[in-house]
Amino acid sequence: MKFIILIITALFYFNLSFGFINYISFDNKCIKQSNGVSFGINEFVCLYNGSSNSASTSLFTFEIYNSDQINLTTHHSLYCDYPIASKIFTLNQCSSYGYSNSYYYVDKSDSMPSIPKGSYLVKQYDACESVQGYWYATNGTTIIDKSGLQTTYLCINGVPYENICQGGSCKKINTFKNCDNEDYNSVECSN
Repeated sequence: MKFIILIITALFYFNLSFGFINYISFDNKCIKQSNGVSFGINEFVCLYNGSSNSASTSLFTFEIYNSDQINLTTHHSLYCDYPIASKIFTLNQCSSYGYSNSYYYVDKSDSMPSIPKGSYLVKQYDACESVQGYWYATNGTTIIDKSGLQTTYLCINGVPYENICQGGSCKKINTFKNCDNEDYNSVECSN
């Protein structure tokens, strides 16, 4: 009987812990939401924050037990096993994240929040069934990595593109993708 109660308690706990910890891009005064890259992740899930360029990273987040503190760690690998930066955020507050030189308002939600229309949206799934994490770039957001590679995220007529430039040479790539069994991600434009 104790075993059954333990299983029910564990299921209840894990059911409550599902949901997203959202990092919404804000201006550098933490006054209003801004254009840029925002993301959300289920706790203890590794979100591959990648794209066609070489500046890909992974993100891992969790709530610190019995507090309003959230840990965010950035990794230089697909599997969140080489941490390069970490920060403790406070729920329902805005703060800077030095690694990405960005400001984020951090909150929790049971489901994905509303994504600005026309944003470049990547969703990471659990076997193409439920969304485990997401990231989006508002239309026209440009990211320049440390090597000078410049990626602009675009939605043109509802189709997602990455415009990748380096050394004056640019290439625009249609990145639309449905989730499939080889890669549990989708790429689309939000509507």
